[in-house]
Amino acid sequence: IELDALAVPAITTARLDGLQRLDLELTENAAGVAVVADAAGHTSVPGVWAAGNVVNPGMQVSEAAANGARVAMTINTELVFARADDAVRGTTATVRESA
Repeated sequence: IELDALAVPAITTARLDGLQRLDLELTENAAGVAVVADAAGHTSVPGVWAAGNVVNPGMQVSEAAANGARVAMTINTELVFARADDAVRGTTATVRESA
C-alpha cells in the first residue's frame, strides 16, 4: 500500500506507579487511561485527589496546570474547614464538660 501520510492515535496512560494498592477507579477512552475524579478532584478513594492529565489525558499543559490549581484550592479549603470543624467540636466538648 502506497501512502503519503499515516495518522496513528497516541494512547496516554496515567502514571500511577506505586499507587496500585489504592485501587483507584480508572476509566479508558480514545485518549487513554485516566483516574476517575469529580470536578473538585475527589477520587473513589477518600483523601486522594487527582488533577490534570491524570484525569483527562487529552488536556494540554496549560489546562492541566489550571485544573491542578483548582483542585489544590479545593484541597486547601477542605483542610481548613476540617480544622475549623475539629476546633468547634473541641470547644463544644469543653463547654459541655465544664457545665
